[in-house]
Amino acid sequence: MSKSFVWNLFSKRSTNEAQCSICLKILKTGGGTTNLRQHLKNKHPKHLENKPKDKELADIGTFLHRSDQEASSSASEASVSSASFCLPSSSRTFVHEQSDQSSRSRSPTPSPSQKKQMTLLHYQQRNSSYERGGKRDLELTNALAFMIGKDNLPHSSVEKEGFAHFMKIALPLFKVPSRKTVTEILSGKYSAAMDIIRAKFSEVTHFSLTADICTVTNTSKGFLVITAHFIDPQEHNSLETMMLGVRRLRERHTGDYICQTMNEVLDEFGIPLARVVGICTDGGANMLAAVKKLLGEGKNVHCFAHILNLIVTDGLEDVNNVALKNLINEIKAIVTFARHSNLFMERLRMEQEREGKSEGEVKLLVQSVPTRWNSVYHMLQRFTLMSPYIAAILADPSIKKAPRMISGSDIKLITEIVAILSPFDEATKEISGSKYITASLVIPLVTIIERSLKNLKPNLGTAQKLSKDPAAKSNFHP
Repeated sequence: MSKSFVWNLFSKRSTNEAQCSICLKILKTGGGTTNLRQHLKNKHPKHLENKPKDKELADIGTFLHRSDQEASSSASEASVSSASFCLPSSSRTFVHEQSDQSSRSRSPTPSPSQKKQMTLLHYQQRNSSYERGGKRDLELTNALAFMIGKDNLPHSSVEKEGFAHFMKIALPLFKVPSRKTVTEILSGKYSAAMDIIRAKFSEVTHFSLTADICTVTNTSKGFLVITAHFIDPQEHNSLETMMLGVRRLRERHTGDYICQTMNEVLDEFGIPLARVVGICTDGGANMLAAVKKLLGEGKNVHCFAHILNLIVTDGLEDVNNVALKNLINEIKAIVTFARHSNLFMERLRMEQEREGKSEGEVKLLVQSVPTRWNSVYHMLQRFTLMSPYIAAILADPSIKKAPRMISGSDIKLITEIVAILSPFDEATKEISGSKYITASLVIPLVTIIERSLKNLKPNLGTAQKLSKDPAAKSNFHP
C-alpha cells in the first residue's frame, strides 16, 4: 500500500496526529503511517479489499464509499439530500446539473458514482465548517460564550482538563477557543448587548430607579448598585427590571460623589434625567443628598423594606429589653458553635435521617448576618424547629466544649418572638417583588402588620414589650 493511498484516507491534525476520514478517530502517527495502516486493517478492511487504481484516487469518494453500493436506494437518496443541503454554490450547481441529466435520461435515481461524489462533498463541507471562521465553528464558539456568560462561569473554564476531555469526545473537530479569545468574544458581546439595550431604552418614556450601597463583608469595599424599572413597549407594555451597574466606590461616600456615579451610569445607558421619575433609596443622608442634587426636590422615595428592617432591628436591640437581647446572643453562640463543629452537624443530619427524612429534607441551623434582612428571625425560627435535636446533641459528652442549651421557658419565649416577627418577614418578601407594582402595597401592608400585632397575645413580659414597640413604630405615613 503506497503512502499516498494512506493519506487519502486521513487528514493531518498536527505533526504527530492524523484523523481518519471514515470514522473520524484521531491517531498518533509518530511521523510514519504504520499506525494508520493498522487502523485501516482492523477497522475498515473493506476499504483495503477495494483499494482503487491510480485513476480512482482522483475521486476519493469512489473509494471511501465503495461499500455503499450494497446500501438500499432509499438510504442513498437520503444521503444525496443531506449532501446537497450543505454544499457551497458551485457544488450545488454540479448536483443540479447531474440531477438534470438524470431527469433527461428518465432515471429515477442518481447513478452510484454521482451519489458517492455528492457524499464526499458533504464530508468536505462538514469538515471545513469546523475550521476557524467556518459556519459550525462560529455556531459553537457563540454557544460556548453564551454558556460562560449566562451561567457566570470563569473564562478559564475552557482550559479545564475535564472540559477539554469532554469536547474532544463530543466534538473532536471543534477547536476550543483559548481563554484570551473567550474574553475578547465576551467583550464584543457586551458591546453588542449595550447597543441593543440603549435602543430599547430610547423607546421608554419613564424610568424609576432603586439605588443602594453595599459593603462586602471583611473587605470594607463599597459598591453602588443601581436598578432600573420601566414599562417595556416592545414587550406588550410589561413591567421590566434591569440592573444597570454595580459600581465600586473608591472615594468617601458623599452625596456629591454618589450623584456623580449615578449620572455616569445613566449616561452609559443613554437615559436622560428628564425621564427618571424617582429613585428609591434608604434614609441615609448621603443618598438623600445625591438624589436631590441629581433630580431635584421630591424625587426620592424612602425604601419601605429598609424601614421594616430598621423597626425590627431597633425592637430586638431595645436597651429596655435586655433579657431578649441576651437570649438572642445565647442562641447565636449555640448556632456559631454548631456550624463550626463537624461532629455536631453530622449528628444533626443523622438524627433527622433516623426519622425517615431524606438528604433533601434535612434542615441545618441558620446563622444571623447583620447585613441580611430578617436574618435574626430566620435564625430563631429554625432554632425553635430544631430545638429537640439541638438539646440532645449538646447533652452528649462526646461533644466537647459545647455551650449550655437554653431552658424550656426560653424556647417558649423565642416561639412568641417568632410569631411577632413573622408579619414583618412576610411584608418584606411582598414589598421586594420586581414583577408587579409595589408602591401601592405599602399602606395595606402597614395595616396588616398592625392588626397582626394587636391580635397577638404573648404571655411572657419580654415578648409583650417587643410586640408593643414595633406596633408603635410601624404607625407611620409612607
